[in-house]
Amino acid sequence: MDKKRTVYESLRFKIIHNDLRPGEVLNEKKLMALYKIGRTPLREIFLNLKRDKLIHMIPRLGTMVTTMEISGIREIIDIRKALEALVAQLAVRHIDTAQILKIKALLEKTRELEKTNPPDTLGKLSQYDLDFHNILYDATKNQHLKEILLEQQSLMARFWFQLGMKEEDFFSQMIRLERVVQGLEERDVSMVQKALEDHIQLYITKVRKEIL
Repeated sequence: MDKKRTVYESLRFKIIHNDLRPGEVLNEKKLMALYKIGRTPLREIFLNLKRDKLIHMIPRLGTMVTTMEISGIREIIDIRKALEALVAQLAVRHIDTAQILKIKALLEKTRELEKTNPPDTLGKLSQYDLDFHNILYDATKNQHLKEILLEQQSLMARFWFQLGMKEEDFFSQMIRLERVVQGLEERDVSMVQKALEDHIQLYITKVRKEIL
């Protein structure tokens, strides 16, 4: 992985996991020193984070982490539910054996984490979840669709972390993804659609419980 990608992934992870909080200003000089990266590549990284709706770049005021509103999350959920149905259709059509083996390996790692509960379990689970969806969206063979959904997934995950997501919440989510794998193996679009719908519904239930 190249330097810019590594720094982008690091900042993205910190924002989603609430290590960089909403409204926090990103100091370019400190980040350049921390990551040993130049101003030009850092600003290119900022542009990617802005595209992901994770930061604002405001002239003369600086760069800061975006805030999140519940109304925005509702809109994202509506869009994602519709697009995940399309993901099911395309992934069932195009996914190959190597991709299925990769996502099965991720779920096996999740089961091992549940047994051992090592340090930073929550961070590892978050990465496995992202890796799972990356592979699934790659299987659609539609790059535009993948970019839209990864942006939405990042924003939804960020909001959940702000609500205080716990390890057991993530384990519950990942378990539901086992049905996705089964549907992909059996080339059953309906099964994959239902499993993805249940995956999102669990998120909705958690959000409602925390904010109502």
